[in-house]
Amino acid sequence: MSPDSSDPLYWMRVILASNRRTLVELGISPIVTSGTIMQLVLARSNLEGISVHIRNLVRQTRCDRYT
Repeated sequence: MSPDSSDPLYWMRVILASNRRTLVELGISPIVTSGTIMQLVLARSNLEGISVHIRNLVRQTRCDRYT
């Protein structure tokens, strides 16, 4: 049996110097997924930082009014 019949991606692995069952075999999907997750995490932390900043401004404004 030739390598072509047992593994349809044999020549692609030869060109990319890849092994079977690796992230290279999956294509760009893991990179895109991890990028999306990182953007969501950063957006959440930015929103939390903004809400804390707004809360502090409101407290400061209230303190300024009553003092």
